[in-house]
Amino acid sequence: MLVGAGCPESTRLAEYARGDLASDVTAALEAHLADCPDCLKRCMDLGQRPLVPDIPGCHVVKEIGRGRFGVVYKAWWLGDRPQIVALKVLSCANEMEESRFQREIAVLKKIESPGIVKCLASGVTGNARYYVMDYVDGVHLDEYAASPDVNLNEKLGVFQQVCRAVADAHARGVIHRDLKPRNILVEAANQAHILDFGICALETPDWSSWGCETITRTGDVVGTLKYMSPEQAWGGVAGPVDERSDLWALGVMLYEIVTNGQYPYATGSTPDKPAHEALLERIRKELPRLPRLDALPRGRDLEVLLERCLAWEPDRRIESAAILAKDLERYNQGLRIKTRPLGLPYRLERLAVGAATRSRWAFSLSFVAMLGLMLWLATYFFNVGWHVTGRAYQDPGTVSAASPVSGRAADGIVIVGV
Repeated sequence: MLVGAGCPESTRLAEYARGDLASDVTAALEAHLADCPDCLKRCMDLGQRPLVPDIPGCHVVKEIGRGRFGVVYKAWWLGDRPQIVALKVLSCANEMEESRFQREIAVLKKIESPGIVKCLASGVTGNARYYVMDYVDGVHLDEYAASPDVNLNEKLGVFQQVCRAVADAHARGVIHRDLKPRNILVEAANQAHILDFGICALETPDWSSWGCETITRTGDVVGTLKYMSPEQAWGGVAGPVDERSDLWALGVMLYEIVTNGQYPYATGSTPDKPAHEALLERIRKELPRLPRLDALPRGRDLEVLLERCLAWEPDRRIESAAILAKDLERYNQGLRIKTRPLGLPYRLERLAVGAATRSRWAFSLSFVAMLGLMLWLATYFFNVGWHVTGRAYQDPGTVSAASPVSGRAADGIVIVGV
């Protein structure tokens, strides 16, 4: 086959087919292949397809991700104008995994948002299910946030996009339930995209755990532990797992961004529990440790946003992902945020409840000690003393002349009071 002017040599196409090209060269070559059917055909002939079911209209380039039941490939989607896509294939899965896969396809087709990947096509081939979605060439959010070349305002600008995408999902009645940096890709142009709606839930009018359309049962703990809300950690039995659980996950990611990778809970093991069980217990029962951000400009505003996202009770959290995005935008513009803090009474209340939940005996002893201290302070500051009054006990067989009722004995009474 003759090579046209501007078309790459066969050696370059062979390098691309093997995955040996640098990313910047790859992007330019793929732009050419999308407009040149001859070169694309040559490239497909040179490439060796991995072991993957034959998906109509798709040509796999390489594998880019693998899970327990599914594999994600980078592929060409052939049509009027070929384009690079991500191809997700589910094979040898159980009934629950197939249901989740179908749910994910339905959700991606339902949501229209620049921050959420779009499902382009889906189907079944052989014993495998698949769907085709937008391909995002980027890095995960945690890698992006850890880059020394990106300043805080840029990180918060990207995170605003994540919050808006979550708000778009919530507006269509979809909660993600597994928001984490590894499910968010950031392109070179600083555009963020949310992936993987496999364990999402759809809203019903009462928004209860029992009425919410999910592929899980009440009591099942689903999600990624580090970004799991307290109600998720309890499996929904302590309260509904709704859009406010996504707000908690956003709060944990914001915490990591503004603290350069720190985490609001201790992650180590305890003498009686391994690390993951100990962390699950802390999320269930303890308040997260809020950071001091005095070193950041207007760090108090960021502290307030973290406090409201990571409120243990869902009702105390920030109202919505859209409001969080707007406040982050105000922060980047040098304006005062509108979200207000919860205050000291809330933190004292949560510390007391957390102590009671962690150890009833320790809390009981603390309560008794506090009560004793209050009584001592009362006697010290108000000069309150012990007063004992009474009268001598008389034998029931003797009759006292002072007895008000003739023939009856007077009982002895002793009153002790403060």
